[in-house]
Amino acid sequence: MKIRNRFIITLAVFGVAFVIMAVSIIETNQEAGRFKQQEEIARSIERAARELSYLSNDYLLHGETQLRSRWESTFSSLSAELSNLQPDSPEQAALVNNIRTNRQRLKEIFTDVASLRESGSPFPTAAVGLEFLQVSWSRMEVQNQGIIFDALRLSQMLDDQVEGSQRRDITLVSILLGIVGAYLAANYLLIYRRILRSLSALHAGTRVVGSGNLDFTIAEQQKDEIGDLSRAFNRMTANLKSVTASKADLEDEIARRRQAETQTERRKSVQDGINRILQAYLTCATREELGLLCLKVAQDLTQSKFGFIDELGDDGLLHAVAISNPGWELCAMSEKAGHGKTLGTFAIRGLYGAAIRDARSLLSNDPSSHPDSTGTPPGHPALKAFLGVPLVRVDKAVGVLALANREGGYRSEELETAEALAPAILEVLTRKKAEARISHLASFPDLNPLPVVEMDMAGRIAYINPAARRLFPDLAAMGTAHPFLADWEKVVNVVRDEDGEHPVREVNIGDSWYEQTMRFLPSASAIRIYGHDITERKKSDQVKDEFIGLVSHELRTPLTVVMGSLYTAMKEGLTEEDQRFLMQNAVEGAESLKLILENLLELSRFQAGRLALHKETVSIGSVARKTAEQVQRRYPMASFLVEIPDDLPVVHMDPTRVQQVLHNLLDNAVKYSDAGGEVAIFGRSQDACILVGVKDSGIGISAEDRAKLFQPFQRLENAAGASAKGTGLGLVVCKRLVEAHGGTIWVESEPGQGSTFFFTIPLEGEEQVVSSE
Repeated sequence: MKIRNRFIITLAVFGVAFVIMAVSIIETNQEAGRFKQQEEIARSIERAARELSYLSNDYLLHGETQLRSRWESTFSSLSAELSNLQPDSPEQAALVNNIRTNRQRLKEIFTDVASLRESGSPFPTAAVGLEFLQVSWSRMEVQNQGIIFDALRLSQMLDDQVEGSQRRDITLVSILLGIVGAYLAANYLLIYRRILRSLSALHAGTRVVGSGNLDFTIAEQQKDEIGDLSRAFNRMTANLKSVTASKADLEDEIARRRQAETQTERRKSVQDGINRILQAYLTCATREELGLLCLKVAQDLTQSKFGFIDELGDDGLLHAVAISNPGWELCAMSEKAGHGKTLGTFAIRGLYGAAIRDARSLLSNDPSSHPDSTGTPPGHPALKAFLGVPLVRVDKAVGVLALANREGGYRSEELETAEALAPAILEVLTRKKAEARISHLASFPDLNPLPVVEMDMAGRIAYINPAARRLFPDLAAMGTAHPFLADWEKVVNVVRDEDGEHPVREVNIGDSWYEQTMRFLPSASAIRIYGHDITERKKSDQVKDEFIGLVSHELRTPLTVVMGSLYTAMKEGLTEEDQRFLMQNAVEGAESLKLILENLLELSRFQAGRLALHKETVSIGSVARKTAEQVQRRYPMASFLVEIPDDLPVVHMDPTRVQQVLHNLLDNAVKYSDAGGEVAIFGRSQDACILVGVKDSGIGISAEDRAKLFQPFQRLENAAGASAKGTGLGLVVCKRLVEAHGGTIWVESEPGQGSTFFFTIPLEGEEQVVSSE
């Protein structure tokens, strides 16, 4: 039986039992409540009868009209209560009838006595009057006592019924709990015996197969979903074995997977290190303490013996932020010679100076022979390996993270780790420096170049510094209605509740964003708000978020095609033609994925200043024809015409990068052309360069769009009026790669007349300096 069916059956049985018991409990509770209500009525009747007894005696003695009215009122209450009694057994009905009979007799006796009493007829003698009173009282007392006795018996019966209902309620609740426990126990036993054991066997089998033993067969014992999964896994293993060329190929695949796992683990370690740095920003009291912790994280992740973090000052010198301690008691280096035991100021020179000057990372496992090496000062620890990563802001190096003496030297993995940590280190150190500056300027708000506003706890502005007046000339007039003081009531509450802390928030004023730090001034019972313009950072975060979302979406699309085609191709019963079609879809998806990743990698290398060309003497015609054939496989309906003469001079270029340029241009030409349109690739010599053009018959480009065509994330609309698929980075990468060769790229187009993209590659020349500016 299927697991799902077993689960539904047990759940249905439990549900029915649960509903029955729940209804029984509810009915029992209602019955107990009704019995309790009837019991209260019986007790009320008993109390009313006792009250009538007292009133009858007083009336016989005194004969007052007020006493008669009270008696009749109490009698009416007793009668009303009696009418609410609802006996549910013969015994209770008999008692209720007795009470009604005694009540009626009592009414008759009292009426007769009251009539005679109020008629005014005198008794012959006092003895006769006394005897009348005694006889009348005895007659009424007999009826009263009868009512009291029957009401007490009825109350006792109802109390016994209430207790019985409560016992039944407790019994039903116990049974319900037992049903729940039995259901849970049954399900646990079912899961343990049927599912967990089957899953354990399946897991053990997958581990055996995953280790490379494709001859292993997983037991298919159960006729349920797990059994189906085992059978499917066995078929997949058989298919994998049939398409696997050799055990060596499988071992190679396993090695690649292990390498990928190692890279994943390393990325996790880097992310943990970044988290430690960001957490330290919140906990470290001083920038020096924060710098030492950042350096410690970098040393631990790269297994470096020592290092330092420097920042570039306005004076053009390096100012030390943090220096590790590799055993300074053994160091005899003079302070004037370079880095010493304490923080200092240093000139830009040597290996770390080269990393800052070129704004690119520097790795050397033989520092003494490096062209930029200036040696080590006397007393400096021996330098066996060096890794320098610039701290870059807006494409400009503003500091350096230097690490040294990893055992066995540095590899690309340590370089990537340090480059990943560098932005986080720069961010927290910059923020901590800004905090220190704000703290320093807090005593001199008039000199503060940032806006400072002070207001009392009622929201009245007490002070506006010159910077704030310049930025917000309408602040004084608008008061708390100005966006800079938005939600000022919350500001007051937050500052009051923070107990010594300095809350921070962000406000939007027009197209600008400001980060506000708020401080409470106890002496003046006021709040001082310091503003800092973070507009560029917000725009950068927005661009980053858009880029991540866009790239994630574009990577997912071809990856889904690849996975879907491969999984479908593995199913049984497909014809060879269908399998070939699915495999072709998978190849096309993989090529799309490869193109996106190549563009991202090239752009990443350029931004990091690590774009290096590997030039060869190559014919541009052969590269163009090879690229056209590759793109033709992706777009079999498109038509490509290569018009490049064979007698063109050969070019000294990086064939892989030029092929990527052509691939991006051809891919765009197909996307923005009608289905089946022709794309031409032509070339000619021109002014010591080779001019290459890609012409399509598509929708054309307006002058407005041409102006922003080579900017990141720009995607024009295709012929259908929708944005064409892609990351918007293809033409940016083309521009970077062409300019790296010393050439230029441009477009000529008119709406509705197609487009022609041109680029040039110099015939000879030195490799251009690659800059990320």
